[in-house]
Amino acid sequence: PKNKTVYGITDGTYRMVTAENSGAKPFIHFTTEGKAVRFVFGADPRMSYAYRGTVELDGKVKVHADNGGENWIFEVIDKDTIAFVQQGSSLFMGQKLPDGTIFQYVEE
Repeated sequence: PKNKTVYGITDGTYRMVTAENSGAKPFIHFTTEGKAVRFVFGADPRMSYAYRGTVELDGKVKVHADNGGENWIFEVIDKDTIAFVQQGSSLFMGQKLPDGTIFQYVEE
């Protein structure tokens, strides 16, 4: 169901907050599938490539790409806001995301 909150995150899309409000900004989409939570992490919804994988919830949101190589960590600020944690996270599409980068839930 839309807007279902699990472990402090909401099913749906969180988009990176930027000053320029460009259309192509990183996003992470969470989906609850039974007891499992999955994610898609990409830079633009129109791109064919995005990371996909599983979510571990243990006080922080830790996402692990299915290819086994990349991991990212987010801190839950509230059900509509998560912040990127650089320490322990992989590069995102070859670039470092700044520590504390805010991702805000967006209505679809």
